[in-house]
Amino acid sequence: MFSTLTSGGQTGVDRFHNDPQRLSASCSSAGDFGHDRAGQPTRILLTAAADITCRGEYVAMTVRGSLQTDSSGFTVVTDGQTDSSWFTVVTDGQTDSSGFTVVTDGQTDSSWFTVVTDGQTDSSWFTVVTDGQTDSSWFTVVTDGQTDSSGFTVVTDGQTDSSWFTVVTDGQTDSSWFTVVTDGQTDSSWFTVVTDGQTDSSWFTVVTDGQTDSSWFTVVTDSHRQTNWC
Repeated sequence: MFSTLTSGGQTGVDRFHNDPQRLSASCSSAGDFGHDRAGQPTRILLTAAADITCRGEYVAMTVRGSLQTDSSGFTVVTDGQTDSSWFTVVTDGQTDSSGFTVVTDGQTDSSWFTVVTDGQTDSSWFTVVTDGQTDSSWFTVVTDGQTDSSGFTVVTDGQTDSSWFTVVTDGQTDSSWFTVVTDGQTDSSWFTVVTDGQTDSSWFTVVTDGQTDSSWFTVVTDSHRQTNWC
């Protein structure tokens, strides 16, 4: 399911099955076509010469090398599907019911997380990471990929309902409780709502001011406590 190749035409090794037959392909440079061992075309999607991803109907592999400009350190590989989606995808081979595309990080460490690109045509390059634990945890983590100092982590609710909201923990090491939820509307309003993350019917709400300053949230409505300014 994952292969690290050193040059085009070499045979990769499946990290789960040690099966070189599944991952052999010919890749040389961005935009070139090669063929997997089943005769299906593979296409190089990434442009960095040292970090090339190929896609094909039966193979999904990456030539590992220097990473892109993101600081995440994640490596993404193509899904080899026949759809027009451009994002790099490899299923993790797990039995999870997750509908989104999953890729392993391809590292040799015991790292558990799985990475998923958003697949949009915009310039957004954020990465989705499931927690990979054996517990019943459902959430999906998305880093914002920006260069700002924001430590926030975005978490979708992962349910099968039509729920639109996005949950964001503050990502700090303190015992901070709050969760951030965007309103998900189509209007130009971009404010953020923050619930306390408790299981009770907690009443208060946090809303950002929409300014460009480094303070990301400003007004906290709170009918039981004092109004807070951050």
